[in-house]
Amino acid sequence: CRLLGPFALLVQLALGGLALLSLVYKRWRERPQRPLKIWAFDASKQVVGSVLVHLANVFMSMLDDEPYVPNPCSFYLLNLAIDTTLGIPILIILLRVFTALVSYTPLGKPAESIQSGHYGSPPKAWWWVKQSIIYFCGLFGMKICVLVLFLLLPWIARIGDWALSWTDGNEKLQIVFVMMLFPLIMNAMQYYIIDSFIKK
Repeated sequence: CRLLGPFALLVQLALGGLALLSLVYKRWRERPQRPLKIWAFDASKQVVGSVLVHLANVFMSMLDDEPYVPNPCSFYLLNLAIDTTLGIPILIILLRVFTALVSYTPLGKPAESIQSGHYGSPPKAWWWVKQSIIYFCGLFGMKICVLVLFLLLPWIARIGDWALSWTDGNEKLQIVFVMMLFPLIMNAMQYYIIDSFIKK
C-alpha cells in the first residue's frame, strides 16, 4: 500500500485530529483540571512528538534494503504496535536518564525547569522548550531502540504481513485500518499514559 498517497494523507490528518481529541477528553475528565496554558504545554509536547514519530515510522516503513521486503502498511502497523507497547516503558526510562543528565548542564538550571509539567509561575515558554528537547530526545532514543529490534530480528516484519493478511487486495481498507483505526486506539492509550507521566 502507499503511505503517502492522497487518500493516506487525508486519513492521517483525520487521525491527528481524533488523537488530539483524546487529550481534550482527558483534560475534561481530570479533577482538578490543569490551567489551560499548562495543559496546552503538556499536550503540545505529545502532539509535536507524535508527528515526529509518525514521520519516522513512515520513513522506516519505506526502507527496503532487507532480503524480505514487507508491505509498507504492515511494517507501519508493526512499528506502531511496538511504539505504543514496548516503546512506552523505554521512553519513560530514557526521559528519566536524559533529565538526570541534563540536570548537570547549564540547560538544567534551575532544576524545576526540566521537571516535566513544571513551567514556573507564570508559565515560561523557555521551560517548555527545555522539557520538549528532553522529550523529543527520548522519543528519538526510543525509535532507535525499535530500529535496532528490527535489525536484530528481521523476521519480525513478517508478523505485520500476517496481521494484515485479512485486508489483502484492498488498499483503502489497509490504509484506513493501519493509518486510522489501529493508531486511533493505540495512540489514544499511549497519549493517556504518557500524559499522566509528563504532567506535573
